[in-house]
Amino acid sequence: MKKQLIDISKLVHNEGQIPEVPANPRVIDETAFELLKSSVERSPEYLHVRPLLVYEQQGAFVVLCGNQRLEAAKALGLKEVPCKVIPKTTPRKLRAYIMKENIAFGSDDREGMREFTRDELKIFGKEFYLTDPVKIEEMIGEDERGEDVKINLPESMADVKYDMMSELQQALAEFEDVKVK
Repeated sequence: MKKQLIDISKLVHNEGQIPEVPANPRVIDETAFELLKSSVERSPEYLHVRPLLVYEQQGAFVVLCGNQRLEAAKALGLKEVPCKVIPKTTPRKLRAYIMKENIAFGSDDREGMREFTRDELKIFGKEFYLTDPVKIEEMIGEDERGEDVKINLPESMADVKYDMMSELQQALAEFEDVKVK
């Protein structure tokens, strides 16, 4: 693959415009996007370490991997970004690149993460590693009045609120009377 700097105006998001290649499957919430943008601003050279993967089509470069980095670069006013241009290949191969880029095979070692400072972890959205595990049975109780049950999180856990909501929604999906707000 050829690595080159490409004018940001020639980069387009993957919206499914390549036949047999689905649109970008990744989403990012506002908090994570701000962390990403801050990361790119502090260390723009890292984009050279992890360039966008693009595929040329009709004079434009479709971003297969790195759509969120592209948005961060645009928000920061960058004029060009490092990209690896994927040579002509099959849709099957392009799909494989997208999947490999977006799958995390490993997981974090909670104790190993303690080697980083709180500020380092917070910058990358990992501050929760310094907190003790949540005992969900201590947070949820039965409500005999049939009213909503509220889970109160300490302020120190505000950054994991949406992760917890997502996990609860998935876990409770089979119960039609239980809603997570």
